[in-house]
Amino acid sequence: MKKLKTLIFLVTIIFLLKCKSNTRQKTENKTSEITATINGTWKSIGYGRIVNITDEVVSLYDVNNINCLPSEEFPREVAEQFLSLKLKNENTLKVKMGITTYDFVRLEKMPKNCAPLSEAEKNDPLFNFESLWQTFNEHYSYFKERNIDWNVMKSKYKSKLSSESSSLELYVVLQDMLKEMKDGHVGIPLPEEIAEEYVAYKKSETPSNPKKQRKKINFDEFKFEQFGKYVSDYKTYNYGILNWGLINEDVMFLQINGMMGFAHYDLGDDPEKAEALYEQYTEESDNQTQDEVDGAAYIMDTIFPELVKTKACIIDLRFNGGGTDEVALKILSYFTKEETTVFSKKAYVKEGEYTTANVIRISPAKKVFNGELYILTSPLSASATEIFVLSSLKAAPNAIRIGSNTEGIFSDILDKQLPNGWSYGLSNEIYESTDGVNYENIGIPAHHHIEYNRESGYKFVSKLQEQKKDEAVEKVLELLKEN
Repeated sequence: MKKLKTLIFLVTIIFLLKCKSNTRQKTENKTSEITATINGTWKSIGYGRIVNITDEVVSLYDVNNINCLPSEEFPREVAEQFLSLKLKNENTLKVKMGITTYDFVRLEKMPKNCAPLSEAEKNDPLFNFESLWQTFNEHYSYFKERNIDWNVMKSKYKSKLSSESSSLELYVVLQDMLKEMKDGHVGIPLPEEIAEEYVAYKKSETPSNPKKQRKKINFDEFKFEQFGKYVSDYKTYNYGILNWGLINEDVMFLQINGMMGFAHYDLGDDPEKAEALYEQYTEESDNQTQDEVDGAAYIMDTIFPELVKTKACIIDLRFNGGGTDEVALKILSYFTKEETTVFSKKAYVKEGEYTTANVIRISPAKKVFNGELYILTSPLSASATEIFVLSSLKAAPNAIRIGSNTEGIFSDILDKQLPNGWSYGLSNEIYESTDGVNYENIGIPAHHHIEYNRESGYKFVSKLQEQKKDEAVEKVLELLKEN
């Protein structure tokens, strides 16, 4: 989803290499001077990152008040592209990647807590717990909004551990604690080394009950079926990331099921191999985000000759869990009539202090739809999908939203790792509308509300599946008839 760690790292490297590339056009003396300025140790404002730069290597560290952990290390000679940057002075660095600008300040040397840990420290359950707790304590943005007392959480869950606790026990405690936060951008993926043990543990904790077993829903098939209730002759892109077709000659229906998966790769004719192929191309790509944005532009340009002939467009985002902000903004640009500011974002630094806000603007695409726009939302509309909806408040102010509030998780995921190597993620950024509203944990409301189940995605989907007609689409058709 909205991955931040890789972005910051790539941006930092790109900045360095661009500076190096630019200076090749100048004298060797000037090149040496700038290289000397860049080399050294930089700490991000917010985000908990340290980057150490030498002539040969760029090293990235995750840092908090109790530890500093090596995260990634790359050769200096990597990727001379992508960037927008500004070296403000010898001690201040501004780096832009995508829609976000990150600030770094120079340190005289690496912090003392960046010294290597012993194997005992790396694998100490209590030290790993403290490391995760401290990172949230320093960077999590939404304790107040989600009514969380982080000190109480520490007392509640740390008491379940000891220095002798197993890896499985540590994982269960951390997972239970993070689940209690009810934030879709907070979590700790299951480590491969304890996966089998964890599955066995879950089975023992929740024995199957035939009377309570629910029917299985193939979510991919469901989305096609739901769309097919109104468009019998539809087209699809990248095996369902976007489906489109005409409800009638006046109404185009777009079902967008993700804000990632748009890159225009050759995925062949076998749906079962498509995912693996896409992952392969992603790994080989020099700039995956740009591939995604270019793919979104490609498919919107493909659809546009059909779209422009209609009077209204329905964009269904109810099954769209997010992806990349840049993709969301690219798609929205086809419904944006003039350049405008759409939102701002800033990162938590400490109580009452935030990074300088990034003010985000959107410009119209070369081809813009001028008809009526209807946006369908649900509790599953999340993350980068909410960026689309948030931005539409200003970029497409006449759009009518139908459904329920979106999920309410806006921040990029701040990826971190524990001393034992496990990864985890948290929300550290605050997105605000142009009038200063933060929709975190409440979501963006609809003009015409439908009471979708917010506690269970399964119940929400299964109810839609049972209905012969789709209440949200019917509401659009009703409004169009009235008009």
